[in-house]
Amino acid sequence: MIRPMRREAFMPAGVAMLLLLVAVFFIGPRDRDVGIATTAAPEPALALDGEAEAAGSGAAPAPGVEAAGGGRMRTLIARYSARLSSEAREDDCVQAVEGVTKLLSGPGPGELSDEQVQVALNQLRRAAIDPSGDDALLASVLLVPRADTSPQDAADQLRELGQRAVVSRNPLLAWHALRACVRAGGSCPITHLEAELLQTQPQNAEAWALAAELRYGRGDAGGALAAMEHAAAAQTANWYWPESVAVIKRAMAAQTDIPYADRVATAFGAMAAAVSPWANALCQAESRSSRCWAEACLALAKLRAEHNETHLGRTLGYGLQASMQRVLGDEQGAMEAETLRLKANAAQLTGGPAMSAALTQLGLVLLAADPVQLGNFLDDIRASGEMEALRRLPQQAASSAPSRADGAAEKLRECLARSAGTEVMGGWGTEATAYRVQPGDELHITYRGGEPGEGLAIREVGPGGEVRLAEEPITHVPAAGRTLAELERDISALFGPETPSRRVTVLAIPAWREST
Repeated sequence: MIRPMRREAFMPAGVAMLLLLVAVFFIGPRDRDVGIATTAAPEPALALDGEAEAAGSGAAPAPGVEAAGGGRMRTLIARYSARLSSEAREDDCVQAVEGVTKLLSGPGPGELSDEQVQVALNQLRRAAIDPSGDDALLASVLLVPRADTSPQDAADQLRELGQRAVVSRNPLLAWHALRACVRAGGSCPITHLEAELLQTQPQNAEAWALAAELRYGRGDAGGALAAMEHAAAAQTANWYWPESVAVIKRAMAAQTDIPYADRVATAFGAMAAAVSPWANALCQAESRSSRCWAEACLALAKLRAEHNETHLGRTLGYGLQASMQRVLGDEQGAMEAETLRLKANAAQLTGGPAMSAALTQLGLVLLAADPVQLGNFLDDIRASGEMEALRRLPQQAASSAPSRADGAAEKLRECLARSAGTEVMGGWGTEATAYRVQPGDELHITYRGGEPGEGLAIREVGPGGEVRLAEEPITHVPAAGRTLAELERDISALFGPETPSRRVTVLAIPAWREST
């Protein structure tokens, strides 16, 4: 039986989550070696072995990367470069990504000191006092740490944000006022404005979910359920990610001397720290004894999974959907929702951890170097969602590379074209479980084991047709020619008897072949 593995080797599902990864630099990684903290209830993750799949952390950054952007962005980019081992850099597609990254990197300003950052935040706070300074006020609320703000100042700031949101009927301000009110808990000074804040965005399920949290927190269980039922009947589920990033960047440009690249890093970091799986814990608690709660929360989960603009929001939606369907006795629906969540995470890791880290680094360099590309990226998120925006970034980078690219951009386009049509195969209850694995295929193996949690391993099927699961003890499983369903049973047997709370799921990303 495969032994439980070390926590420090765990790989969170979703390494390329670009809008959330920037939080690593601002609030620190939770997994020491290969993890990325998402700050908002990251999905539990366990590796199937004790060896980190991503490359060694001691590798040197790619040439030229150290010059990209300002101090904070440069440090973040270098962190992703350090994930690539010398072996990973021998891959021709990784080499193409790094070649384009180097060509897009330009000279950047020096490091920002803590004193410079503090001066900039103080400038924002002063600008926020101006009645016309809505951007500065919102940026100040999002950027200034609560530890650096007195309780009275924080209350005054939130009160001002709520009042301006009501007067302007600005849904962005109203959203953040509700969110900040939830975070303030019992000390929130604008609970009397709740109804007016909700009127600015009556079809946003996420705003009603915040209202449910507020009402439940003050002991109004009936009002909380009513708010959740409004969420269930809404038409969208919006966290205002791109709009908020744009406001923070714009306010910092107008009020501070912080360089452009660091403004980008700061804006992404602030929004990463602001997200939270609102209503999830509330739904888990109340649905156990109330079918009305379970049905309303299920509807919210489906809206979040379909309409939220961020990858995190959508995967949280699938997770909540699975939980509520189990409460309602729909085990098949729960398994299908889990499959959708796993497929969403597998799709963004196509090419494996090394390629994912290289593409993430490339995306950061592109956004740090070109304000036009950042604007296009935010527009793409608003129109099509984060994952579609991320898919377009490498193509945009290849198009933006200088003419001296020496074939790197052309090679990058070729590598992207290879994977453009690849489909994540497998998933519970689907015909794709009959897909027969071939050498070179990339397998995403997920183990849900209840207590220690969930684990993810990404493995390539070797030339001999075997897949390596662990080194201690050495565990190789024959894979080539096996269907995904058969492979799931083979791997599951290594963990002991399968139960409803403990199971293995294997998804496959077929290798690119000349004949396809």
